[in-house]
Amino acid sequence: MPVQRGVAWLAIVPIAQSRSSYDGLLLFVFMIISAWLAAIAIHRLASDKLRRAPAWDCGYPDASTIGQYTASSFAQPIRRVFGTVLFRAREELDMPPPGSPSPARLTVVLRDPVWEGLYLPLAAAVTLASERLNRLLEDIHRARHRWETSRRFRPALGGSAEKGPMLLAHRDVRVLPPKHCPRH
Repeated sequence: MPVQRGVAWLAIVPIAQSRSSYDGLLLFVFMIISAWLAAIAIHRLASDKLRRAPAWDCGYPDASTIGQYTASSFAQPIRRVFGTVLFRAREELDMPPPGSPSPARLTVVLRDPVWEGLYLPLAAAVTLASERLNRLLEDIHRARHRWETSRRFRPALGGSAEKGPMLLAHRDVRVLPPKHCPRH
C-alpha cells in the first residue's frame, strides 16, 4: 500500500497511478449522503395511494404444477457452482438434431463424498455387528432349546433330570405293541 504523505486526508485523486484507491472515509460519507437523498426523493415524489393488481404469475395464468418451481430448479445453481468439487456432479445432455421428434435428455449423476466416506462405512459396520449378534442369539436359542428338550424327556426315557443330557443308543429304544382297540 503506498504511503499517503503529502496528500490531503480528504483527497479525491488516487494515491498511486497503479491503483485507484481513494480515501475510505470520503467514500463512506458519499454513500450515506446518496442513500439519504434517495430516501428523501422517493418519499416526496412517490404516491401514497395504494394500488391493487393481480399477483404476477410468470406468464402462466392458470395455476398448475407445470408452472411451479421444483427442488431441482432451486438446486441447479448450487449444483453448477459446487457440483464438480463437492458432489462430483456430471451432467450429460443428449440433444437430438434439429427436426428430430425425439426429446432432449439431461442426465445428472451426483455422488456425495460425505455419505460415501462417513455414513456408508458406519452403516456397513452396524449391519455386520447386527448379523453376527443375530447368529449368536440363534445359536444360544438352539442350544437352550436342545437342553430343555433333553431335560424334559429324560425321565420318560429312563434317565434322570440331574445328570445332564443323555445319549440314547439304538438298543434303548423299544417299540411297544399297539393296544387292542375295538373296531366300529
